[in-house]
Amino acid sequence: MEAPFRFNDLPPELRLRIWYFSMPGPRLVPVHYDHDQRRYQARINPPAVLQVNRESRLEGLKWYYQIRLGPHQNFGCYVDSSLDTVYLTSNIRAYARLDQSFNLNEFLDLQSFGSNELFHDMLTSPDFGALLQNLTVGAKTWRALHFCVLRMRSVRFMDLHSVRAVYEKGSGLLDEKMKLHDFKIPLNGQDGPIALWLDYKYPDKHCRYRAAYECLIRASADKYKKWVRDSNAAYEEDEHEVRYEFSQQYIDRRGMEIYKAL
Repeated sequence: MEAPFRFNDLPPELRLRIWYFSMPGPRLVPVHYDHDQRRYQARINPPAVLQVNRESRLEGLKWYYQIRLGPHQNFGCYVDSSLDTVYLTSNIRAYARLDQSFNLNEFLDLQSFGSNELFHDMLTSPDFGALLQNLTVGAKTWRALHFCVLRMRSVRFMDLHSVRAVYEKGSGLLDEKMKLHDFKIPLNGQDGPIALWLDYKYPDKHCRYRAAYECLIRASADKYKKWVRDSNAAYEEDEHEVRYEFSQQYIDRRGMEIYKAL
């Protein structure tokens, strides 16, 4: 009678190859910030390769590392920054509607219900590049962070390439294979994710944010306020400008959800 097969009887180099090929590949890694508790929490489980045994974990840690974010920096969220997309959500709030009575000068001086803390954590994180070069963020969280970025400009945002605002209903666990879908809305007769913000007359009681735009972060708050007040002013190049692509996407859990643009 043959002895039963035992995985540990395989040669070590073969076992390590098996652990390597068991890794899941590109993942959507959702991280939620709870403003009330001032804590971050991963919304998916760690990769299975990190949980089987000591050997598999040591092999997995060659590729995965813990994101360091916030006052309790290690919170059990493992990523491979070369493959994974970190998706940041929160329960912080921002103003949902701006009308003709909106005062930009006053708004830029307001605290945005926790966005300052979140913004600070992102800027000071050792994993800033993995989080922010291509920022994937919940749409409501981006509403708050966007104005925080305008108030608290930082040279670190020179490395910002793109922002993806994501619409999602619910806040429970997500599957690591969950996909993001493009949210495209016709804009000036065209169906595309990118448009210029330069022609956006702001504020306007008949609209909220553009469905999609290329956003400009200004180095001078006064210059930005003047530019907003005079929406017809000619565009001038600014060596301190940071341009990044902005698009909107959504997570479709059941194929029947309805989403609204920013």
